Amino acid sequence: MIDSNRFRALGCALLVGALSATVCSAQSCLVPSSTYPTIQSAVDDIACAVVDVQAGTYVENITVTRATPLRLSGAGLGQTQIDGSAAAQATLSAQMTGVGSSLIVTDLPIGNGVGTTRAGGVDVIGEDSAGPLVLRRVRLTRNEGPAALQARRMGVALIEDSLFDRNVGSVISTSFGGDGTDYIIRRSTFEENTAPPGEGGITLQIGADLELTDSQLINNAHCGGVGATTGTFERLLVQGNAGTDCLVQCAAQLDVGVIRNATIADNLAAGLCTVGPRLIVENTTISGNRSNGVVQAGGFDQSFPVGPFTIFRNVTLVNNTAASGVGGIRVHMGSLVLAGSIVAGNAGVQCLDFPDGPGVITSFDYNLDSDGTCFLTAPNDLPSIVDPRIGALQDNGGGLPTHALLEDSPAVDAAASDVGLTCASTDQRGTARPQGLACDIGAFELEQPQR
Repeated sequence: MIDSNRFRALGCALLVGALSATVCSAQSCLVPSSTYPTIQSAVDDIACAVVDVQAGTYVENITVTRATPLRLSGAGLGQTQIDGSAAAQATLSAQMTGVGSSLIVTDLPIGNGVGTTRAGGVDVIGEDSAGPLVLRRVRLTRNEGPAALQARRMGVALIEDSLFDRNVGSVISTSFGGDGTDYIIRRSTFEENTAPPGEGGITLQIGADLELTDSQLINNAHCGGVGATTGTFERLLVQGNAGTDCLVQCAAQLDVGVIRNATIADNLAAGLCTVGPRLIVENTTISGNRSNGVVQAGGFDQSFPVGPFTIFRNVTLVNNTAASGVGGIRVHMGSLVLAGSIVAGNAGVQCLDFPDGPGVITSFDYNLDSDGTCFLTAPNDLPSIVDPRIGALQDNGGGLPTHALLEDSPAVDAAASDVGLTCASTDQRGTARPQGLACDIGAFELEQPQR
């Protein structure tokens, strides 16, 4: 996982506990002014450690070459705009060459950049232990290229409270190994980004570690979704994205890590995929996804090249469809353990494994399926429950859409009576478990009067 100690490399000051960066005791330069009429003129002055950009639209393609930290701050997302004028280069490109040479960008929209072999919006390369890159309250919009944002050899890229919309190509893309940059993304939205058919363009394609929390990826087209080698996805919404014209048609993919309190729903792609080796999915709703791939399942697909080991703990996986006929879960390689989870109402087969393949689905108990195909043989499993009595996907509190259990659902009070592997201490919304005599199966705990 990401090491916060990397942030201590800042030459001036860095509040590590809050991961909030500041450049202090340094000269601040105002743009526009008689000395600095353009952003580029201020950036070119090495004495300007902080460049404050007043309200207005600046038609510039800014190039930064620094061995020292730089903070670039606007007047706010609705007041300042950097417009790359569709020139054949990034709107903001930077080469940070010194130890602790961080680049911090705040309160700025950056748009209309065009990259050919590199990012069209923000393109940053670090050398000699440079970094981190910090984007806070930034909007990247209408950029074109292999990615809207690329950061190489910057140690860590921290993105908070930002919007990435209407970009063409991947929004953030790294090669396998991450190009020397791990990503922390918090409270950010990725919306209505696209890519030309046949050119891929996964919205977030991180070949390194990705911590993605309190964020949403919605209505992105042509491979829209998120994929990472390792990481943590928490309180994440992945909804309404298209996965057509893609090599891997999955709305979300994580190979090593944890997905917790997330909703992956209504995507034109398989909901969740992994190639392992280790994944834990907890208190998560996977619903209404539609895979047109001839191989992938609609809800969850686990396959080669590594035999993965995955645990589903209090997952609700319902109403997914697939051209393959496996609307629910397919485990082609490795093992999937179901614990306190619902797999029901998916088109075609709920679960398919390949025990001779080898791909194996096993139950740790307290699971429910609707057709008896999920190998629910533990003492307290509920196989072949045709109607699990759950509500529609909607806002039931907690900030993300979930499926509520109806009062007469067989999943109510049907899990363990104590918190453990089959019963997390809270449900996806944060409601304490158990509410009744025992925990409920799935991601939702029905609130009941105290007994």
